Amino acid sequence: MRSRSVLFVGASLTVIAAPVSGHHSFAPHYDPDEIVTISGTVIEFNFRNPHSFVLVEVANDAGETDIWTCETNAATVLTRQGRSREMLRPGERVSITGAAARRDPTGCRVYTIDKADGSRVQLFGGEPSSEAEVETAPVNRSLFGSWRTIPGSGRMGPGRALNQHTGPNIFAGLLTAAGRAATARYDPVADDPALECIPASPWRVWDDPGSVTQIERSSDRIIIRHEVMDGLREVLLDQDTHPDLTPAPLGRSIGRIEDNTLNIETTAFSTGVFIPHPGIMMSADARLTEQISFDAATRQVTINWRLNDPVFYTSPLVGEF
Repeated sequence: MRSRSVLFVGASLTVIAAPVSGHHSFAPHYDPDEIVTISGTVIEFNFRNPHSFVLVEVANDAGETDIWTCETNAATVLTRQGRSREMLRPGERVSITGAAARRDPTGCRVYTIDKADGSRVQLFGGEPSSEAEVETAPVNRSLFGSWRTIPGSGRMGPGRALNQHTGPNIFAGLLTAAGRAATARYDPVADDPALECIPASPWRVWDDPGSVTQIERSSDRIIIRHEVMDGLREVLLDQDTHPDLTPAPLGRSIGRIEDNTLNIETTAFSTGVFIPHPGIMMSADARLTEQISFDAATRQVTINWRLNDPVFYTSPLVGEF
């Protein structure tokens, strides 16, 4: 299978950070088909990870006031876009447009913030705002360092692409009877682990456009820190089995380094969901292998993955980043 890189590192380059969607898909929480606009006074701006929130006091139709809770990107994402906790101040008048919350009548996912001085802060979609959104990427000379996901390059199956938010389940033809039953029970809006800020699987934390992943090595393990949902993976090196097989969202991983490639084998997943949208499931017997390779010439990383799950699928699922 030919690799296609989606992880980018700059070689003393300056890049423009396009607006990104935060640390995970917001579809389970917010309805992109229902757009709301509110105007009011900022009460508080919680600049933090894994989400930031703007609390706004808004006059309702009854002449009373409601407190709206408007979610936006993680503090780490906002910082990379050149923003800070000083972006919004209590007492400031704003108009916010965004996707309505599915369960909270006074909640939304921020798209834009219009300020009283006429400036606009674009936080999701569209063109970057006039505020500084420039950063200098580091130079990586090995697999270890900080990496950013290049949007739109993930591929699954032989030469086929899948959009994690809206695409079809291209593996539906491989489902066993047990796999079909598990898929039928899953609701991608109500059952997405992201509702609890839990990453569904390693696939989910790799596939987040614009997010940053750090890969570090210690004496006996590899540490992979994903910005997405603060995902943390420990890959124990040169072991035949993992000493702790207690199920976890990102599983339990062992691995080996061969030349410029990290080979990872992961089992003991707890969520039962491999890809939350459109709903590609995995059983308790699922085994994920990943080959994470560094190309010294391009200074890029490529990932090939293979999910073996004979309980739910008649043959392995394969893909690449």
